[in-house]
Amino acid sequence: GSDADLPYYQDFTSSFGTYTTYDVLGDQSWEIDYSTAKMTGYANSTNYANEDWLISAKFSLENVSSASLTMTYIARYFNNLDIDITLQVSSDYTTGDPTLASWTQVPATWISGSNWNDFVSTTVDLSQFVGQKICVAVKYVSDDVKAGTIEVQSILIQEGSGQIEIGRASCRERV
Repeated sequence: GSDADLPYYQDFTSSFGTYTTYDVLGDQSWEIDYSTAKMTGYANSTNYANEDWLISAKFSLENVSSASLTMTYIARYFNNLDIDITLQVSSDYTTGDPTLASWTQVPATWISGSNWNDFVSTTVDLSQFVGQKICVAVKYVSDDVKAGTIEVQSILIQEGSGQIEIGRASCRERV
């Protein structure tokens, strides 16, 4: 299909939209839950080893001078949030197993949540990929000792250089 246009926004209220998921390791999978894209390796009071990807459609940064990605999320119970959740970018991913493509990890600042109501955002600069068609991905890993949970409310990719920042986003009522 055709490339997505900027700004490229996806919320996960009721579906993955233009994003796809891929399970490299483990039985747990990304799911739509609490109006978010949720991933956890914790099930039935047990931690499980997992590697799971949430991958965008391909979009073009060919006609922009800078670009940024802002992800709004809640992350809790991780052993090492900077290793267990990463933002990845690929110019050669097409479909299927993401481990068969080349990926570049984009530095992000993560905050561990203290509850399930207060979302935060991280913004990263994608300007090093200007001139390319790319996919972005949220890569989740866990092991059988510790398995965190992340809920992604939305991802926005837009023209303009992003400054790495953390900010509060909207709250939601959890039933």
